[in-house]
Amino acid sequence: MQLQPGERPESGEPVVVQYFKYSGDLHWRHDMVYLGQDDHGVWLGGPAGTTIQRGHEPAKQWPSPFVQLIAPDRWWSLHFNGDYSKNFRIYIDIVRPAVWMDSVRVEMVDLDLDVVLHLGDYLYEYANAKYGDGTGLGRVPEPNRELVSLDD
Repeated sequence: MQLQPGERPESGEPVVVQYFKYSGDLHWRHDMVYLGQDDHGVWLGGPAGTTIQRGHEPAKQWPSPFVQLIAPDRWWSLHFNGDYSKNFRIYIDIVRPAVWMDSVRVEMVDLDLDVVLHLGDYLYEYANAKYGDGTGLGRVPEPNRELVSLDD
């Protein structure tokens, strides 16, 4: 859902982005600022020092700026990360479509599947159950890990 005229915050106004796990538990919260809206969706900014918090963990400040796109009626949210995340400059959260609770709060359910454009010579190997457990779905990889590289 796009924000309609009159519902939009002013540029620079705070917007809370709240993610939940599919279980309903709190996940990430970002305290962003409204940058604007175009045909792609609502653009939010996180200046260096933006407060982020995972679940009930203590809040922390993200050291570099980042931008987030909340696309209407899409099952993803796009992040352009700053210098601190040089290996994860483009990060896409696969989520249920965003719901604007009002003009200053948007909520999404994180589906624990992410798309990352990784810039570097790294391989990622995740053990089963690290970011989910495929056992109950009969989707345990063989061998019991997942290996992803830029060549995949």
